[in-house]
Amino acid sequence: MAKGNLKQMEDKLKNLLHDIYFRLLLTDPKSRKVIICESPLVPIVVKQTIARILFDYFQVPSLSFVPIHLMALMTTGLTTGLVIDCGHLETTTLPIYSARPLIPYITTTSLAGQAVTRRLVTLLLDHGRLIPPSNLHLSLAPHVPIPISVLTPLLLEEIKTRVLFCSVSSGSNTNPSYPPQSQPTSISSTPQQQRRHDALNKDERIESDQTTSHATDIHFPIQLPTTQEKATLMIPGWIREHAMDILFEGNDESDYACKDIDIGDHDHSDDDTNKPTATAATTTTGIQQDYEFETGIAHCILNCLRKVPADLRKPMISSLLVVGGTALVPGFQKKLKHTLLMILHSPTPLEKARYASLAGLAPFIQFLDQQTLDDQHQQKSGPIFKSNVRGWIGGSLMGSLKLSGEEMVKEKFNGTVTDWSIGQLSSQGAEPE
Repeated sequence: MAKGNLKQMEDKLKNLLHDIYFRLLLTDPKSRKVIICESPLVPIVVKQTIARILFDYFQVPSLSFVPIHLMALMTTGLTTGLVIDCGHLETTTLPIYSARPLIPYITTTSLAGQAVTRRLVTLLLDHGRLIPPSNLHLSLAPHVPIPISVLTPLLLEEIKTRVLFCSVSSGSNTNPSYPPQSQPTSISSTPQQQRRHDALNKDERIESDQTTSHATDIHFPIQLPTTQEKATLMIPGWIREHAMDILFEGNDESDYACKDIDIGDHDHSDDDTNKPTATAATTTTGIQQDYEFETGIAHCILNCLRKVPADLRKPMISSLLVVGGTALVPGFQKKLKHTLLMILHSPTPLEKARYASLAGLAPFIQFLDQQTLDDQHQQKSGPIFKSNVRGWIGGSLMGSLKLSGEEMVKEKFNGTVTDWSIGQLSSQGAEPE
């Protein structure tokens, strides 16, 4: 990590934490212990920077780093499970057994929220339409291609949270069972059809998505960033239904070429003059460059299960927990379960060789949230906690119950931090009890 970037990050963290303590929480940091829910793969230098800010600048009495996957699992009342954290930049799968994170078996993929955003931009630019401000009815008003300047990061996030959903395509079995009972060929033939769909080229895939989708087109009201006038986006229903497919199709999705644009900065500020002009002159290599060799989330889960000891695989796959903001999209878990079953029931030759030892686990696939939903007494209620706040709630439970991991105190802090990759605190910073 470059020194300039680290210094910039440190300044931003100071401002952010100052705002949290003195504007939102209205509390004295010197009187509060701190628990930080971390990703197991966060760079140690980032943890050291956070610890230095909290100890030296805010004078907190103690600090603990705990894995967010373990904190999320605590909210279910269980200590064993396979936690899938689908965030913005990456998806991580971590097995936990008896409250012990098995970090050597962790698997990751960069297919997460950002990949969905990139693909959504591509599909909207190619197939969406903008209805400019007009007094005419929407059906009579002119429809023009969507300018790239309209698709701001805030608008894209709003579209993702309000419009997109996951569904099992109409050409596949929506409720696969194992073993197949009434129709022995339905499970084997239908997923095979979907896998042939994955082998199609870009144009054939889009045509297939358009013809098989039953989702309705919607008119999404927006405000133009330049003139602040009200306009409307026409978003085809098949885009709403299939934009999330990149998370499940993995590297097969490389044919969906994404515009190589900066999706994080469309504010037309003066600083943009020094940036590459890819925002104006878009190319069609973004997804292929960034995600061509990435596996989908289902493959990520199965790769993780291949690593764990054989006697742990069944309890892991029967206790799947999906967390993270991207997992809030309706139908996410149903689509993920169907993809897992499709891979195990009708694998390609490569998948058959790779996942043959996992084929017997298909009937035991179960999500912890679904266990709650299937409870007879709670059919009319949703999950107790939403997937994007489970880590925070688990950390809150840990603090309320006065549990703690490896705690660092201010008096003994010398710049080193605890981390699974280096074991205990550095010997030069730890004093014997």
